[in-house]
Amino acid sequence: METDNKCLNLKASFIIAFGFVIRLIYILNTTVYERGHDVGNYTSLTDGIVNPGHLGYIEYFAKFHHLPDFDPFNVFSYYHPPLHHILSSFVVRFSIFCGASTDTAFENIQFLVLFYSVVAMVLAFLILRQFSESSFILVPLFIFCIHPSMILMSGSVNNDMMTVMAELLIILLGILWIRNFEKRRLLFLLALSIGIGFCIKVSIIVMALPIGIIMLMRLISVYSKGETAQWKKRLHTLILDYGIFALISIPIGLSWEIWEALMFHEKPGIASATPESFMYMGNYPLLRRLGFPRSLGLSYPFHSVYAKASDNVWLIMFRTSVFGEIRPDVKGVSLFLCQTVFILCAIAGIFCAGLTIYCNLIEIKRGDRHLGVFMLSGYLSFILTYIAFVIKYPYTCSCDFRYIVPALLYGCVGIVQWYELLKNRDKRKEA
Repeated sequence: METDNKCLNLKASFIIAFGFVIRLIYILNTTVYERGHDVGNYTSLTDGIVNPGHLGYIEYFAKFHHLPDFDPFNVFSYYHPPLHHILSSFVVRFSIFCGASTDTAFENIQFLVLFYSVVAMVLAFLILRQFSESSFILVPLFIFCIHPSMILMSGSVNNDMMTVMAELLIILLGILWIRNFEKRRLLFLLALSIGIGFCIKVSIIVMALPIGIIMLMRLISVYSKGETAQWKKRLHTLILDYGIFALISIPIGLSWEIWEALMFHEKPGIASATPESFMYMGNYPLLRRLGFPRSLGLSYPFHSVYAKASDNVWLIMFRTSVFGEIRPDVKGVSLFLCQTVFILCAIAGIFCAGLTIYCNLIEIKRGDRHLGVFMLSGYLSFILTYIAFVIKYPYTCSCDFRYIVPALLYGCVGIVQWYELLKNRDKRKEA
């Protein structure tokens, strides 16, 4: 068994190394301005100019060494919690200290994001290992590592990749905690991870629902056992643990929002475009946006962020999962290949969504109820918050797959769960 585990770890290491090489080649051939989101610009660390976008935000910390002394909502992208941007500013300052030019220093931010991406691949492997010891997990791991969205995000300078890394860490810690509730340190590590995650991006709140549900399930389970001395001790311990969890996660997680509220009287949220934007979809019926697409829109150009060309959330989501928000300038055979890949990814995505829901319902019914609820509620939490997001902010950019990337991991887990169900069914037949 130990030899099998070493062999599996070695094979997984090769896949992760392959994913690393692909990402490295990509970022070495991609500037910080290419295929990014809300990139903005930088000028110089000595000019005193406040520039917009994620690059401007990073430059601000590298230039002024403190939090914004103005309302962050007044400058594009500054409303984001600052952890990723502060870390990136250290990369910029260190690069310049080592003699790099300003342009090279900002390009080096991609290496930090590459690190996030590699850690995310390792976390994905560790999560998949929780559901199977079979070498079959290398298949979904490979899918995760070479998925276009993961590669595209590894070259972006915004906080998306670090957010995905934090979300995967929370999922892994959540699974480990469920597998052994008595290890209180796992709960406290979970609290710390959620708190720090909020300092990366407020969308990390999506992970609070599955954790909260499991905490509630445990509380109900303990409370329903009846009044005994041991029962009271367990109940008090559980309440104390939850109190410590709150004391760790809430102050850290809400520190940025509290600072914004105290300094500038701003409420948590994002600064969105106006209805006059070419990306605005709010003037189309909700059913048209969220229902079954009227057509696949495969004729060239088959991908665009213009609402007049793309007004269906699901089409945009699947397209951006493969191509980002760019429009491939391709024709002929290349166009056909792009269309084929898009269709295959959409079919695979829908299939994996069904597997994820089905397998976790089976897990709830026949296996580890807490684990099944955690995985199913986590997956549905991402889907439902994504739908709520695109309704509240009806823009084509809001439909980007980058807002729901962890759903890819849930789909990979669904594949593994399905494999295990089939394997166990075959064993029962043989018996």
